[in-house]
Amino acid sequence: MKSKSLAVTALLLVMAFLFMQAMVPHTALADTTWTNTGGGVSGYKIGGLAYDSGHNLLYAGTGSGVWKYNSTTWTNTGGGVSSYSIGSLAYDSGHNLLYAGTDSNGVWYYNPGTSTWTNTGGGMSSHRISSLAYDSAHNVLYAGTWGNGVWKYNGTTWTNTGGGVSSFDITSLAWDGTGLYAGLVFGGDGVWRYNPGSGTWTNTGGGVSTYWVTSLAWDGTGLYAGTAVNAPVGQGVWRYNPGSRTWTNTGGGVSSLNMGSLAYDSGNNVLYAGTDSQGVWKYYGNAWTNTRGGVSAISLACDSGHNLLYAGTNGQGVWKHAASLTSTTFYFAEGTCRPGFDPYFCIQNPGSTAANVTLTYMKGDGTTATDQVKVAPNSRSTVVPRAKLGTGNDAAHDFSTQITSDQLIICERPMYFNYNGVWTGGHDVVGYAP
Repeated sequence: MKSKSLAVTALLLVMAFLFMQAMVPHTALADTTWTNTGGGVSGYKIGGLAYDSGHNLLYAGTGSGVWKYNSTTWTNTGGGVSSYSIGSLAYDSGHNLLYAGTDSNGVWYYNPGTSTWTNTGGGMSSHRISSLAYDSAHNVLYAGTWGNGVWKYNGTTWTNTGGGVSSFDITSLAWDGTGLYAGLVFGGDGVWRYNPGSGTWTNTGGGVSTYWVTSLAWDGTGLYAGTAVNAPVGQGVWRYNPGSRTWTNTGGGVSSLNMGSLAYDSGNNVLYAGTDSQGVWKYYGNAWTNTRGGVSAISLACDSGHNLLYAGTNGQGVWKHAASLTSTTFYFAEGTCRPGFDPYFCIQNPGSTAANVTLTYMKGDGTTATDQVKVAPNSRSTVVPRAKLGTGNDAAHDFSTQITSDQLIICERPMYFNYNGVWTGGHDVVGYAP
């Protein structure tokens, strides 16, 4: 009898260990897939990143020119910028040109077809370029400078946009489709907006007006601003609503951090924020999550097509983050509605359009059943398989599940259990997205 009790105790300890091992890594593995891209940029500070989705190429601005990455190998583009420190990049997909802002040698552009660099010259030739933004609709490049405001380039000539930012340090730029936003530091502070039609600058004011704004990102309807202050504590990320002209603090885990960079992944509806010392965080519109991995970024670039995020570091080259983000299809291999087991499916829709979701249960007896649910925009729903399949102690109540949606969603399956009154608990898993 004693040996039987010891065996049961040992079994319970083993089950507890396996349960904890099964429960923790699902989230950890999904969030720590950072990999060093290595190569020739591995020891550089990466001042700027730009991704060319048409040719699947990543460009990195370093302390010694610009390098390009084809998913496996880094190559120095060489040319006239090879000895310059590069602080910003912008890619013009319509003309297949890459623009590079240098530390004190103006703006140059790279033609991948001829592998040549050309100096744009003009009034920018001796300025320190801290940020670039390209307006593809009007073929205009904007350049933010250190102490000389914002300039614009029409392909042949540089012109100072002047106005209220003309003597300020510009750290970041973002184009919203009709106008340009500029983030300021060192006395200017806050965010200003430029109207190309009237040629005027306007201070957006609000909660960020006294903060250093180090980075900007446009999400299609609003502007995100990453802030910092001249102190150990930053002010996190704020969002601007152009309609109401108001700023709102996104709060969360980044609220006291200094931001080094922002990037919005429009394909997966997620904002990434690189901090100066606390890694890279992601935001789906309602909560911040640390991607972990220990990578802090001063520049970011998204490859939505391959669900990749690239992070440029301060002296450790470029890293990439491969995470299961949103998808339209998820698979779950395990599930049961036998007595004592209580499974659920939690479905999040981070997008702005309602998601029509179908769950196909593939049962142990070879038959199938389906559930359907509509998940409202920026919302979540919970599906209870037991409501469709019932409860029974047979193969017909064991199931795997395919979940499909007409919008990008995120799915997880928590399950709680009471095994013969001996062991109670639960575990949770995020679905496999092919």
